[in-house]
Amino acid sequence: MEIGAAVHRSVPQPQARLCSSGSEGYSRRRPEFTALYAVVRDNLETLYGAISNGALDVRVPKHARRELEAYLGCGIPCWRGFARFRCRDCGESRIVAFSCKGRGFCPSCLGRRMCSTAANLMEYVLPPESGLRQWVLTFPFAWRPTLARNGVLLGSLTRIFEATVHGFYAHRARQEGLAGLLDHRQGGNAAKLKPLQLEALQALLQRYTPAQLFGQANCCGDGVFWTVPDLQRLVQERFSVIYRSRTSYRSLFAKCGLSRQRPGQYYKSRNERKVMAFEEELEKN
Repeated sequence: MEIGAAVHRSVPQPQARLCSSGSEGYSRRRPEFTALYAVVRDNLETLYGAISNGALDVRVPKHARRELEAYLGCGIPCWRGFARFRCRDCGESRIVAFSCKGRGFCPSCLGRRMCSTAANLMEYVLPPESGLRQWVLTFPFAWRPTLARNGVLLGSLTRIFEATVHGFYAHRARQEGLAGLLDHRQGGNAAKLKPLQLEALQALLQRYTPAQLFGQANCCGDGVFWTVPDLQRLVQERFSVIYRSRTSYRSLFAKCGLSRQRPGQYYKSRNERKVMAFEEELEKN
C-alpha cells in the first residue's frame, strides 16, 4: 500500500481487491460543492469577527468552533489528508480523504455514525424476539442553550431520568411481578384502525353518503357531506373503534382522500328574531 504525501496517520491495508467489479461504483464525496459548505466557508470568519468586535452579542463555545472548522476540511484530500490505496494485482489506485468524525454538525459524519449505531443496536444489542418500549427525554426550550454548553448538568439530568425509569420498572415489578413489566396500553389512535380496515373505510366514505348509510333523519348534517359525528358513528358501528379526539377523525378524513370544509361561523349571542326584525326595518326604509 502506498500512502500519499498529505497523510496524517497510518491506515490499515484493505482486504478487498480494488480491481473487483464493485470498485467501479466508487466516487469521492465532494462536500466543497454543497450549499452548506459554501455558507460555512464564506461566513464563518465573518461571524467570528462580528463576535470579537461586539457587533453580535452571542458566544460560540470552543467545541462548536472546533466542529465548524473541522467540517470545512472533512472529505477534502488537500485539507485534512488522505490515504492512497493501490491494488497489487491490477495496479489501480484510489485516494480516500479523511473525515472530521464530528459529532455535532457535519451531516456526513453524523449520518454515518447514526447508521452505524442503529445497525449495531439491531444486530447485536436489541433482541428481535422481545418487545421494546422507547422512552424519550425532552427539555424545555429555555433550558436547551444552557444544556448544550454544560455537559456536567446534562449528564446529571440524564442520570436522573435513567434512575426514574429504572425506579418505575422496579416499583411495577414489586407490585405486580413480571406481569407489571408488560405494556397493557391499547396503543395510540394511529394503531386502532388496521390497514385493511382503513381501506374499507375509504371505500365506504367515497361510495356512500351519510344519508344512504344511516338515513336522512339520523344524520348530524345535511346527509350529503360527511361530518365528524357521522364518521365517529360509522367507525364505531363498523369497526368497533372509538377515538379520543375529534382531531383523529379529521385525520381519518385526510387519509381517506376527503377534503375538509369548515362550517360557517355561528355566534351563540345571535338572536335570529332581532336579526329578522332589523332586516325588515331596512327593507321598509
